[in-house]
Amino acid sequence: MPRITKLASTLCVVASLVVGAQAQAVPMNFSFTGVFANDDDVRLFSFTADDVSKVRLRTYGFGGGTQADGTVVPAGGFDPMLALFDSSGNLVNQNEDAAAVSLNACGAGVVNADNGDPYDACFDEVLAAGMYQVAIMQSDNFAIGPTLGAGFDKTGNQTYTSNPLRCSPPGLFCAKSLLSDPNRTGAWAFDILGVESQDIVNNVPEPTSLAILGLGLAGLSVMRRRKRGV
Repeated sequence: MPRITKLASTLCVVASLVVGAQAQAVPMNFSFTGVFANDDDVRLFSFTADDVSKVRLRTYGFGGGTQADGTVVPAGGFDPMLALFDSSGNLVNQNEDAAAVSLNACGAGVVNADNGDPYDACFDEVLAAGMYQVAIMQSDNFAIGPTLGAGFDKTGNQTYTSNPLRCSPPGLFCAKSLLSDPNRTGAWAFDILGVESQDIVNNVPEPTSLAILGLGLAGLSVMRRRKRGV
């Protein structure tokens, strides 16, 4: 009996240490880069907040800068947007330009080197524990909302920025507001800052499949809560 009691006591201590380690998960930063082929491209990323977390989402592709993992991003990419969705696919927030929130909130570096305008996207959100998704897309390709299943405004219009009145020669990734150099590339870069884990990287499916994806994420969220005993 004494041996069994000692073993049980040891197991309790180990379990307590494991739970404590999980409860004290240290927020991490994740950096991503890539290149779009078409104006209406969207990329979707999933991440997890294990507790109430202040999360920052920030792009670098337009004005350039150094990402959290040390990657140096050159200026010249398209004018980006970010959209955030919860585990049920509900639209939480989206941002097109850092100036729409506050340069002070996201740092003075979120600017275009050509003229100082903040065309890169950046915003902060205080999020409850759970699974989230963030989409990166080009300016004007707004998430329609109120859910991910509704899709994005420019889906199917692969050349919507190709405008000879704005760019010469006209082509993809033309920045409507930039006067000095409106011809941009398909390059993008962004960070998810202050979360516990990053799960998957996906291309966004067609709008008809997005509603199904939202239902699947909601189911995963329920399963996750059950496992935690919530």
